Amino acid sequence: MYRIEAPIQQATDQALAASAEVASFEAPKIYHAFQNQRMNFTAFSRGFSYRSENAELMFKAMSYLPDRFTGVDIGSGNGLGAQLVKGMTDIFLRRVIMWNIDPDPYALRQAWKDTPNSRRFKAYWIEGFGQDVESLLKGQMPEEGVDMVSMLDDVHEFPPDDQFPIIRAGARILKPGGIMVMNSQFTDIATAENRAEWSLPAARAAMKFGKITKAEQPGLLQRAPAEYTQMGEDAGLEQVYYMVADVLYPTQALVDINRYPGYVEGVRRSFVFEKGQPSLEELSRELQLTYGRSKPLSRKSARWIFIKPE
Repeated sequence: MYRIEAPIQQATDQALAASAEVASFEAPKIYHAFQNQRMNFTAFSRGFSYRSENAELMFKAMSYLPDRFTGVDIGSGNGLGAQLVKGMTDIFLRRVIMWNIDPDPYALRQAWKDTPNSRRFKAYWIEGFGQDVESLLKGQMPEEGVDMVSMLDDVHEFPPDDQFPIIRAGARILKPGGIMVMNSQFTDIATAENRAEWSLPAARAAMKFGKITKAEQPGLLQRAPAEYTQMGEDAGLEQVYYMVADVLYPTQALVDINRYPGYVEGVRRSFVFEKGQPSLEELSRELQLTYGRSKPLSRKSARWIFIKPE
């Protein structure tokens, strides 16, 4: 279940067609610049710190799930959620079917390549938007709903007005007793203790392009964790787990995240460039240089598990 609008190699087209049914849905817009061969999330998503943060949350989620379960990963990106679940099918002897939804064709291609199916795990990769999950999966997921909906470190990337609709749509496709798993490293507590250490390398990179002033609004809206808790509850879910964890990123990870268009675009929107804004690739190169001289930096990650009442 996979449609790619961007051109790809014929061999990849044939492999995708052979391995997956095709789903088509016209999405209204993109959230931020899509990934490409030069700028993507791949290296960062493979880093130990990022994977460990998400693996700890998914490990916790396993205690709420049956031996055989179904899941939907909204904003699946480069496939981290599916990869973590697949790894845990062997550890916990589970069997899983998982639908993974993302609007970015490059990310879906990379995820498909990096996450082959196994005897215990089957994944489908679907191009689309989280608020359209019911339409995208109509006739595919169980009528009673799925056991898990996950949004791993991505809810902050959704436009502010779309965040609650996406959470509400995810809640609607859960079966009674199903869980929603979420985390975010971009809340208002994420860098509250070291904001200058995170922002100074970005400012130094931006100043390479002439005089700058700070934008009135940050590049990414950083909500209070309580706001996401309220969204889950307003969607009819009950919070059963909440934790704030420190995640330490080595210097290489700081370089790698500045290859991700979504992150670089957020940095660019945080400044007003007097002489006109640089391209994402130009700013990415400068950000990699300035963060490459940084010491390791930490962020606070907020984690949630909600359950749908029986």
